[in-house]
Amino acid sequence: MYSENIIVIVKDIVEKAAKISDRYVKAGKVNYACIFSHNLDEYRDLYDAVKKMGMVAKSTETGDLFKLNPPIKTCVGDLLILKVRKPDASKPQKGDADFNVDNYDEFKKRNMGRKNFSLITRQGFEMIEINDPREDVLVYFSSIPVIKQLGF
Repeated sequence: MYSENIIVIVKDIVEKAAKISDRYVKAGKVNYACIFSHNLDEYRDLYDAVKKMGMVAKSTETGDLFKLNPPIKTCVGDLLILKVRKPDASKPQKGDADFNVDNYDEFKKRNMGRKNFSLITRQGFEMIEINDPREDVLVYFSSIPVIKQLGF
């Protein structure tokens, strides 16, 4: 797989996620995106292609986060951080995108309890997920954006 293929995949994920976000709330700038792999061969292909586009910024149990150089220009801003997720049967979607919000606490108060919205708690932060079952991408809004978690 080539970098051009990754760029097409990422732009598609981010564009779809922005449209979903806009259906429910107004999407901010893209903060982070993730491509979901569905088997080990696909994971290796995606990983090898993304590895040529930047450096590993953080390794996690579910996959590495890469700092891209240069960033990918998307419809909602430049994407600097991209993750290739290891295969996970609970993630049949194509991927996800995280968007910035000006005031996370206010955003949470306004939107929790709405259809397709869920709160996900992680160590040190939380995020709100929009999972519309009609769509093949997920949307997230983090209390601490990934780019800040990584110190960029």
